[in-house]
Amino acid sequence: PIRNFRRNMRFLIAFVCLALVAASADAHWSHLKVKSTNGISCEACKFIAKEFTEWLSANSTSEQVLQDLTAVCKDLPSTLFNTCSKLANDIAAAVPKLAEGLKFEDLTPETLCGLFGYCNIPCCVSMKPEQVHLSLTHNPAEMVVSWVTSTNDSTVVTYGLSASSLPLVASGRTITYTAGGWAGYIHYATLTGLKPSSTYYYAVGSNANGFTDVYHFETRPAAGAYPLDWVVIGDMGADPQALNTINRVSALASPNTVGGILHIGDIGYQDGVQHRWDVYMRMIQTMSGYLPYMTIPGNHEIAIQHYLHLEGYKYRFQMPVVPHNYSQDMQGDYFWSMDMGLVHFVGLDTEHPADIPYVSNAQLAWLKQDLAAANANRANVPWIVVSGHRPLWCSSHRSDCTTLAAEMRMFLENILYTNKVDLVLAGHCHNYERSYPVYKGQYSTSYNSPSSPVYVVNGAGGNREGISGFADVQPPWSAKRIGQWGYGRLAAVDAHHLSWEWYTSADNVLQDSFTISK
Repeated sequence: PIRNFRRNMRFLIAFVCLALVAASADAHWSHLKVKSTNGISCEACKFIAKEFTEWLSANSTSEQVLQDLTAVCKDLPSTLFNTCSKLANDIAAAVPKLAEGLKFEDLTPETLCGLFGYCNIPCCVSMKPEQVHLSLTHNPAEMVVSWVTSTNDSTVVTYGLSASSLPLVASGRTITYTAGGWAGYIHYATLTGLKPSSTYYYAVGSNANGFTDVYHFETRPAAGAYPLDWVVIGDMGADPQALNTINRVSALASPNTVGGILHIGDIGYQDGVQHRWDVYMRMIQTMSGYLPYMTIPGNHEIAIQHYLHLEGYKYRFQMPVVPHNYSQDMQGDYFWSMDMGLVHFVGLDTEHPADIPYVSNAQLAWLKQDLAAANANRANVPWIVVSGHRPLWCSSHRSDCTTLAAEMRMFLENILYTNKVDLVLAGHCHNYERSYPVYKGQYSTSYNSPSSPVYVVNGAGGNREGISGFADVQPPWSAKRIGQWGYGRLAAVDAHHLSWEWYTSADNVLQDSFTISK
């Protein structure tokens, strides 16, 4: 039902827009100042959207809905009647799923009107800065700090080597966007000249509106190979189901027990509803304010948002920039790579606005060159880990595994195998699954110097859509399957051992582990 709701979202949006046009001429709503300099007022939109959603819930059959919609179409100008009638038939067929989906997605009248651009949805709960998070650049002596404010405030970070003294100051840039009615400002500042293997303390804000509490982070060691221990999460929403995972990772973030967080897509489950970004980024401050939070997009960041110009991802996350000659096929810095200690990390964009697996030709060309260079540097950085939201190997009973995973293998499997990638991380399926080393269905049960990559699905951060079930029969290449919420830890101890652990978030119990050795 939820998937059908998303597919038919355009019908709902189109119809409400038509309803707004019809309402603008209706004397019944004249007291709401329906017409404004920009068309429909926010107050009128919320009133109409409330009427529409209540009507949608009250009408249980397609026949009733079609009758009411046709009556609305007759009130429109004759030039719109045929279009409206066709749309009415589409909506009538989809109404049961739309009503269920509206309730499930908690799309309130204010939220709907924000999506249409008739209402502004404020970003923040006060004038003070919020939604603090860190990210890395290619330079080990740098750290990017980002936060959000409700006004176009100064972009200032004060920082230093003591929590009681922040004598250093960094300034940066401010950006904003208005998609989906979002109202706020995003700040970016890059701290430079940081000492290796040091704890820095920082606060962000301004004298006018105040500063945040003091956060801290650990810098990377000096350039060169060093052990690495990172948290890996996927498919984590701005939902109660994510709280256990957030609490477990936050406990590792302060003090800095691990080096960073990799989120492999589906971040916050905002689906174009911009205030969910704000809710989610406030939820994760207890980890993202202390650890670099590196991301790749999932379908909940790209799909219908692209068509409706509701993308927030490209404004909110600054990842390492790829060479400009590959930017022609990009909508943003959605794929990236960097060396972190003993590991060469690659983050891929596997998404298409049609909500299907896709890897662009430009990205494939870049990936081949990037992996070739990484292989040539194995003496210094011995491990290669590739992450992408869509899985290549999985055994959920959904089409993501029964058909779409094969499409991902067509894009990537030969490249990953030929370039001897050690580990491939994915999400999308809301469960945990580990493969044996596998290529084209041929597998080995040994993780000692494997000739094929190991594939891990870790879409289990926690979200309102729930756990994904597995196919009844476990394929022979599948080594472990767990249907619970959880998180992973990836550790490169030395040039010969790459270890993985997976914990259930509810009780923080280790449920699975393996080590690739060579």
